[in-house]
Amino acid sequence: MSQALPVVSVPAGDCWNAIGIQGDRSCPELKKHLHCLNCPVFAAGGKSLFERAPPESYRNDWAERLAMREESTDQHAVNLLVFRLGDEWWALEVPLVVEVTMPRQAHRVPHRSDDTLAGIVNIRGELYLSVRLEPLLGLETSATADSPLRRLLVIERAGARWAASVDEVHGVHPFGAAERLNVPSTVSQHRSSLVSEVYRWNDKQVGRLNGPQLFDGLRGRIQ
Repeated sequence: MSQALPVVSVPAGDCWNAIGIQGDRSCPELKKHLHCLNCPVFAAGGKSLFERAPPESYRNDWAERLAMREESTDQHAVNLLVFRLGDEWWALEVPLVVEVTMPRQAHRVPHRSDDTLAGIVNIRGELYLSVRLEPLLGLETSATADSPLRRLLVIERAGARWAASVDEVHGVHPFGAAERLNVPSTVSQHRSSLVSEVYRWNDKQVGRLNGPQLFDGLRGRIQ
């Protein structure tokens, strides 16, 4: 992995950091300029930053970086959102994910809430059915409800939206043929219908969920 290029930074102790907007706001010029961005002192500081001589190795480092050949990429790689349920890692195609947000309190639906349907959650004024994916995947329901890593995935397909609670979201990663593994024979027949592919990622195995099967499975359990 190539080394990070040196960064030219603004010297510490500038007035905008001490007595300006980023400081205690005691600067008398704030009454006149309202914000440090409007102050000529700030403008002069920015100008001096760009006029400073770069570090000795700066040009050479950039020359080497620009001369490097781009690494070959898998043109058929797919971007997947990687998340965790319990001790297992899963992934969904990015177009199926509308939003990743903080957990919300689910309000139970009388005579309807069960191991899959947690209830209804309110996300910025919109109501969504909150579901647990563990029963559908044959997993134990997570006991880490208070973990700071927990998130809600708002997922959508063909106009149907759900809010699915997960234990952790790692982010979006590209997966190509080089990372693809055979679906383990130990995967149950029920679960294998939901797992379209398995990938190697950070010494872990990530199961790519089949979008249509996942949504059909949720719909079948809720109806």
